[in-house]
Amino acid sequence: EFFAVFALIYMLSIELFALISIITAALTVIFVRQTKRIFGGITGDLLGFFICMAELIFAGLLAIFSLII
Repeated sequence: EFFAVFALIYMLSIELFALISIITAALTVIFVRQTKRIFGGITGDLLGFFICMAELIFAGLLAIFSLII
């Protein structure tokens, strides 16, 4: 599902694909650093929370960028 959405975004707009890819990488790096610093590692609950929040953020970004494009 994740890769299908990225492929669809890539077909629609390469600029949007690049932006979302950069945001995804940044959020992942921030998540890993913060969970290691605060909790001492990554657990299943933290990973589930990250996935839900990332989906929510990307849905919002797609809604905003669909108005712009």
